[in-house]
Amino acid sequence: MPMLDEQGCLTSEGIAAVRSAAPGALDADLAAHLSACDRCQSRVLSDGVPRLTRAKPPTYNATLVVFVAIVLAIVTLVLALRILAR
Repeated sequence: MPMLDEQGCLTSEGIAAVRSAAPGALDADLAAHLSACDRCQSRVLSDGVPRLTRAKPPTYNATLVVFVAIVLAIVTLVLALRILAR
């Protein structure tokens, strides 16, 4: 039973062998491939569960709106203090 496919990545049987192997008992070639292949590492560690995607960072528009709101609040506070100081 082949453990690697034509691309050189672990097959389903290879992943099952990695999951069921005792620590330190994995074939040296499979262990070497697994240590260097991000795709196979993700497949072994995810256990078939899709990876969560990260939330998009706030855009510059949202940052600009927050900045303008803060500046307007400061200007309003300064004007209110000037009016009250009279």
